[in-house]
Amino acid sequence: MGKNKGYICLYFCSLFILQYIEDLTKEKFSLQRALEASQVLAESLAAENSTLTDNYNQQVCPCIAVYNFEEYSSLTLLLFLISLTLFSNLFFS
Repeated sequence: MGKNKGYICLYFCSLFILQYIEDLTKEKFSLQRALEASQVLAESLAAENSTLTDNYNQQVCPCIAVYNFEEYSSLTLLLFLISLTLFSNLFFS
């Protein structure tokens, strides 16, 4: 009789462990799918951000390309960028 109880206990412990492993496996795959979805979303947002940045730079800052900044002092460049920022905020906000 005692031997049978031991086998029954071992059987139910095995079932519990198998169920626990199955639950962990399901959770792992669920987390893996969520991670993949997050990575796809991050890539999409990065591409959208890049596009928006390029569009902004083309609309607001085209005059920067015509200047040769090596000819100007740091203070002149700083004043130019400040004035450009104020101008863009004034007209494009």
